[in-house]
Amino acid sequence: MNQPSSPRTGPSTPYAPSTGSAPPLSSASSPASPCSPGGPSAATPSSKTFLGLRKLPARSAAWVMPLLLSLLMTFIVSLISTLRVAGLSVDVLRLWMSSWALSWMAAFPTLLLVLPLVRRATAAIVDPR
Repeated sequence: MNQPSSPRTGPSTPYAPSTGSAPPLSSASSPASPCSPGGPSAATPSSKTFLGLRKLPARSAAWVMPLLLSLLMTFIVSLISTLRVAGLSVDVLRLWMSSWALSWMAAFPTLLLVLPLVRRATAAIVDPR
């Protein structure tokens, strides 16, 4: 059976943000107040991230995924490039961080612009079944 497709995101995939409406908020998805019967520990564990912060809504996936991807990719690539040029010198950390910051400032907006095209190209190449 074919998966639903929207003109904006192509076939639905695990990494593509959904275009449907968000489910209604329930008391189980928000932390309980200290005055509620469940107390402050009544919040469900799935509503928290590993940092103890509340999870972002699903619509945030459109910018969170490119943010994380660009941070990780530029971090690794700038390290390799900096080590190739400067070697293991005393200044390598300073050079790497300045290189990383500059490359990330170019990579993140580029990724935001290019990702919809990449998703369409992927949908044209990969069978959704």
